[in-house]
Amino acid sequence: MKIKSQLKRIITIILDLLCYSEARARAGDVVLIGLLFSVLFFSFQPVSASLLDELDSQITNTETKIQNAEKKVGDYKKKISKAKDDITSLKQQINLMEIEIQEILAQTDLTQAEIEQTNLKILKKIEQIDRKIQEIIHQKEILGEIIRNIHDHDNRGHLETLLSTDNFSALFNEIRYADLIQDQVQNMLKSLQTLKLLLDQEKQNLETRKQEQEKLKTRLIREQATLKTRKKSKTTLLAKTNSQEKQYQKLLAQIQEQKQTLAYDLNKLSQEKQEELARVKALQSKPGSGLASEAWHFYQTDPKWKNTTIGISRSTVGDVGCALTALSMVFKYYGIETDPGKIAKQADFAWNLIYWPKKWQYLDLVMNRSRKPVDWQRIDQELANNNPVIVFIKVGKGKRKGHYVVIHGKDNNGKYIVHDPYYGSNIYLDSTIELLETAYNTNTSIVDQMIIYH
Repeated sequence: MKIKSQLKRIITIILDLLCYSEARARAGDVVLIGLLFSVLFFSFQPVSASLLDELDSQITNTETKIQNAEKKVGDYKKKISKAKDDITSLKQQINLMEIEIQEILAQTDLTQAEIEQTNLKILKKIEQIDRKIQEIIHQKEILGEIIRNIHDHDNRGHLETLLSTDNFSALFNEIRYADLIQDQVQNMLKSLQTLKLLLDQEKQNLETRKQEQEKLKTRLIREQATLKTRKKSKTTLLAKTNSQEKQYQKLLAQIQEQKQTLAYDLNKLSQEKQEELARVKALQSKPGSGLASEAWHFYQTDPKWKNTTIGISRSTVGDVGCALTALSMVFKYYGIETDPGKIAKQADFAWNLIYWPKKWQYLDLVMNRSRKPVDWQRIDQELANNNPVIVFIKVGKGKRKGHYVVIHGKDNNGKYIVHDPYYGSNIYLDSTIELLETAYNTNTSIVDQMIIYH
């Protein structure tokens, strides 16, 4: 309705102009009329929308792909959840791994569809920006021509116009239409300002789309790496067990044995003794020197991976992942991009809760020694060379449970400082020991293992 009313107004003006044009032409000044036509009709020129329409159509198609991929991912997640509850045999374990592989494939399809859609949206933004730039250029050209003619008209003045015509009606019409053009100039200036604001907004939206694109590309690379790891884990498990159920059960027994050496019930005990542990922690002193970067510290209880199962076990990183989280921290310290969630799904951890690889990319296992007590002199030597050391803290008497932390330095008073995967970064080794002893209601603990990578 708004466009129709504007068109009616324009048609009325045009009819007036047609009646006026003959007299005005005799005065030799039809330029303003032509420019006025350009101004009035500019906003109503049909711009070819075929490219934008085509892009919108393709974006809609990719949205359908995304929805289908999301449904597949959801279906596979449900199957994985059900399969995890039913695992008692090698066959069921292999079936679960196959479903997990299919779920990752569906996830990569989803990510690729999202990348495709983002690319199309970027193309659309570029086209919209280009059209706005062309629109601004065109309006500037028209505006410049109008201003030049108005300047000539103003220099002529009404007296000169009056002397050059014998038609007073034409004179008044000229004044009337000159005023109309002045109004249109003001409208065009406002329109240009609006276009520039819209252009800036479109450019900002384009940058946002490009950032989304980079994030999706990174996600796709991560998913492809995970897919490769899962396939390798499946192949390795079949080779390790020789497809024999008996061998598979031995691996499960090995995992269970490792679990018993770790503080697998620390989460439960921490909940039960929450207030007591909070009081102990509040009274503990904090290091003022010898601090390390928190960029390479990981919590095993981080929501991103705390519920991730380790290998073929049902145990999670949040419950028994102190060893692999400590390992992840050391790898990250040396510049290897990883985290506990990624490590938990590596083939080497398929049947291990505790595993110290002899080589990882450019790092070598220099030492894995258990001794009572630990070799503190060697630890000091490693710290002096800026090499963090993973140590194992056993608590209690008899068949003890334990917890892995990373010693990375000493304060000015010679006290050891650790990155603890459970209790936090840059705390005293003594603080970790005190918290563990409180949780397990004991005053007996010992550090009896150290693992060193260079």
